[in-house]
Amino acid sequence: MTTPFAALIFDCDGVLVNSEEVAQRVELTCLAEVGLNYQREEFARRFSGLSTALFRHAILNEYAERVGQMPPNGFFDRMFARVVAAYQTELEAIEGACEFAVAWQKPKAVASSGSPDLIATKLSKAGLEGVFGDYVFCSGDLPPKPSPDVFLLAAEKLGVACRDCLVIEDSVSGVLAGKAAGMTVAGFVGGGHCSQTHGELLLDNGADWISHTFTDIAQRVA
Repeated sequence: MTTPFAALIFDCDGVLVNSEEVAQRVELTCLAEVGLNYQREEFARRFSGLSTALFRHAILNEYAERVGQMPPNGFFDRMFARVVAAYQTELEAIEGACEFAVAWQKPKAVASSGSPDLIATKLSKAGLEGVFGDYVFCSGDLPPKPSPDVFLLAAEKLGVACRDCLVIEDSVSGVLAGKAAGMTVAGFVGGGHCSQTHGELLLDNGADWISHTFTDIAQRVA
């Protein structure tokens, strides 16, 4: 590949692996069981890409407002356990992700708001273990997306200027973070959790273009 970009920075969930699709299906089921119902498109639009802490905070506030009380004790732990169980049987790479990531021979990284252990598990199950070497970064103690911190960290460790990085993101918070870092952002809508209007939403929040497949991204960067 030849490209004006010196490095690629991938989000993990919903870009490299289908974890957003799996998690959202389980979460919608769990929330409905305790009286909090969402349309799938609304749920994806509002909560995709949020860190665990931000997601739980948002659901707690909404549950209190709509149901009038706190969720049952241990609800989030039980929901998380069901999501992780679903990952064991349903998690797989997004079509074309492995081939594209391996083919990219310049610097590359993963930058996610997820937990380090879970990201490692996802990459391994998707056949991406070792593809990014030591360049897998999580928000950790940093502010989560839409803060640009995790992208700034990735660029620093890769030794590449932010203006020369292409971020591949599927969420509004990720797009905002990438643009705040001064990077070019491709809005990726090839995951099963993305609705027909998701691309427009990403463009409205600053994505430089929309791609439905990794073949399209490869053509754009070549």
